[in-house]
Amino acid sequence: MSLLTTQQITQAGLKPILSVASPDGDSVVNTGRQYFYIKNCSTEPYGDITCTVNPVVTTVNDPLLGVLVKKPAVITLSPLEYGFLGPFEINAFNNVQGTISINYSDATYVMLAVLYI
Repeated sequence: MSLLTTQQITQAGLKPILSVASPDGDSVVNTGRQYFYIKNCSTEPYGDITCTVNPVVTTVNDPLLGVLVKKPAVITLSPLEYGFLGPFEINAFNNVQGTISINYSDATYVMLAVLYI
């Protein structure tokens, strides 16, 4: 698992530097403003890829609303398609190290960057 570096989008713009996805997933320090820019670089017949960020806290018992469930953040991308995933609430997604992890159904053709404003 690789620890990815965040890239800031400024008024001057940004040409994000994409990283190759790690087969066992990637992580990033999360301040609640980060999101993933993900590109499926495969062509047919390799197919869709699914990217998932799982919350660390999945249920909360609220005295007014009862049990609330936090679901994983998931995006599925077809070949040559790109998308964005995030941002991620600190209290729901961060582990004890203050990072979040992203996993892939198949990392072979995935390129990504972690961005924030």
